[in-house]
Amino acid sequence: WTWLYIGSQNIWIGVLIYILCSKYRHIKLGKDDEKPKYSFGTWFAMLFTCGVATGLWYYTAESMWHYKNYGSPRWANMPDNERAIHSMMVTWFHWGLHGWIPVSRRALQTVVRGWQAAVETPTIGTHKRASARSTSFSPHGSSRATYPSLGAHPLASCNPSPPSSHALLVVDLRSTIANSQYTLVGALVGIMSYRRDMPMTMRFCFYPLIGDRVYGWIGDVVDILSIVVTLFGVCTSLGLGVRQIYKGLVRLDAGTYRGTNSNADPMLGFTTETEDEIADIETNRQIIIIWCITAIATVSVVSGIDRGIKRLGQLAFFLSAIVVLSQLFMGDTAFILNAITETIGYYIWYLPKISFITDAFPLLGPATAVLSTDDEPSWSGGRGGAPDGISASDSWMDGWTIFYWGWWISWGPFVGTFMAKISRGRTLGQFITCSLIVPSLYSFFFMGVWGAEGIRLQNMAETEGITCADTYSKVSPAINLYCLGTEDIVFDQISAYGGKTLGDVLTVTILFSIVIYFVTSSDSGSLVIDIMAANGLPEPPIVQRIFWACSEGATASVLLSFGGEVGLKALRSVSLICGLPYTFCLFWFCQSLLYVCYEEAGDLDKDRPDMRSFITNIDHTKSGSYVSGLIKIATALVFPPLQLGLVMANVWKETIPGQWFIINIIWEGSMVLLCFIAIMDWEYQCVYICGAVYILFMAMMATVRADVRTKVGCERGDWLTDFLVCCTMYPLAIPQMHAELSAHSAAEGGTKNAV
Repeated sequence: WTWLYIGSQNIWIGVLIYILCSKYRHIKLGKDDEKPKYSFGTWFAMLFTCGVATGLWYYTAESMWHYKNYGSPRWANMPDNERAIHSMMVTWFHWGLHGWIPVSRRALQTVVRGWQAAVETPTIGTHKRASARSTSFSPHGSSRATYPSLGAHPLASCNPSPPSSHALLVVDLRSTIANSQYTLVGALVGIMSYRRDMPMTMRFCFYPLIGDRVYGWIGDVVDILSIVVTLFGVCTSLGLGVRQIYKGLVRLDAGTYRGTNSNADPMLGFTTETEDEIADIETNRQIIIIWCITAIATVSVVSGIDRGIKRLGQLAFFLSAIVVLSQLFMGDTAFILNAITETIGYYIWYLPKISFITDAFPLLGPATAVLSTDDEPSWSGGRGGAPDGISASDSWMDGWTIFYWGWWISWGPFVGTFMAKISRGRTLGQFITCSLIVPSLYSFFFMGVWGAEGIRLQNMAETEGITCADTYSKVSPAINLYCLGTEDIVFDQISAYGGKTLGDVLTVTILFSIVIYFVTSSDSGSLVIDIMAANGLPEPPIVQRIFWACSEGATASVLLSFGGEVGLKALRSVSLICGLPYTFCLFWFCQSLLYVCYEEAGDLDKDRPDMRSFITNIDHTKSGSYVSGLIKIATALVFPPLQLGLVMANVWKETIPGQWFIINIIWEGSMVLLCFIAIMDWEYQCVYICGAVYILFMAMMATVRADVRTKVGCERGDWLTDFLVCCTMYPLAIPQMHAELSAHSAAEGGTKNAV
């Protein structure tokens, strides 16, 4: 599914850029005379804190990981300086435009509707001198308990190298992707809710496609899926955030500074417990933290946006800005600004390429082949990987980019709806700019500062010969960050420039910022779930708000209760599982958004004629006989030529009597024969040839359906939709076409061409 995740992001971002550069950017999320409710600063603070949550703090070291070739990426053989910039670019790719797309799209649709009525790396152990119990985690959550924090990364022996720009570019690209997803969903929800006065639920994003059928079971399925996706998407971030909060508390309790603990008897320390007992205790402590945060989030969500979420969003953004600017000025400021500037240019140049990279050849695995010693030679172990052995790991793409895309998509319904809710009165152009472009630029700056300075400190440590046995320099701020646990890096990096007191103050500031981000994610997520569960009610009942806030805490607690690596893998897996089905919903949202913009601008008639019967109906003739409808569906399933031949004869005519019936018999006969050969195990590959024939047959059927729509005067739909409908629901599509032509002929008052 790599091609689907990668390709879909580019389609969505292309649609948003098209809207931003067209006349549709003037469409307002609300009535024409409505003014924005929030100032720009407050609005952006809530947009950003809702969209990035605790993940931005958890992955501050991403550029450094890419620079150190964690996971064997495709740029591992680059020179150090080039690899540094490339690594920053990749990080920007993951945290930028492509990620915010799903959110914008949904908010935009909500707005248009209102207008027309009046959107794993191995665990890196911590320094040996740390005497308090701690747990170190890999970039994606693989954890290893240490007591005290021990361990050296297996790749820790590194040659000194100057800071490079390639690492910085990787970080910025990710931020772009995240922004694009959020923007896409938010734009669509905003238009549908504020311009067309429809409830703020995901089902109404399908209204331009299926009309009043959103009130039926299809709408119910969409809303249920959106609630589940939102719930587990938020829980993934909560799981990562609580680990970093716990790590910060452990460090403060132990008095940790540059690998040395000043408190010999910490409250959160351990004595004689075994490793398993320690892991259980830590998990229980993290669950307690989750429930403390959940309690705060519950109070916030009950208080509403203006009194709770608004103030928390402003505070979280202010604190994070203080810390990142402190890092900029305490570090090598000129170098950081140079690196960010260079990465911007590299990002712009490289974006068209990296946006389509799927690691096609690395995913084939290593170029190995093992011949068996049986009488009948066979081979295994090789799929055609690079013979020269110079290749990325076959797990890097899934572990990084695909994980991010699934994670961002699972956040799409939640962040998009929340962004739409606070964006009433903004134009589409303003919304796309401030939910896609501006957050991406801030993410570039944030991740650029941490990434560039982190790589510089890493290079200094390697130049001084500091390994994982030392980790911290005694003569300079240098730290071998690659030897630290994931949750430790941000605290150690910000503490590298002054004494212990300054380090503690900055640690507390970061910790407080993470907690506020944690709360804003939880309360805004709870609010959105409340709204969707209440069928779009703007102010859901208090009891329901409390229920969903507690449900998030309970879900995150259950997933974390697996403990350690298993718990984090569970969180990641849930995000990916939820993200895949919602990818298809986002495609439909994209189509819906374009239709709504065309309708609002007068390029399409919103009341244009449609098919008389919806594709999922059983009785397309509306005779009241479901038995007759089921018989026709069963006939189309088993023997398509019977009805399809009549339909084709009606729209394409015949030069020879029965020619289309005969052609359909040949098509179906070929597929049956090929499948029979495969089933009999005469030649199993025939099943794939059968699939190819099926695709071509469905393409022909889609063309027939397009011509049927034209003949009966249906102005909705397109060939691609027809093709997807035929491929997935041809037993329903054939009776529908048959019934439409019959009804059209009857409406014309004759039976000459009746089917």
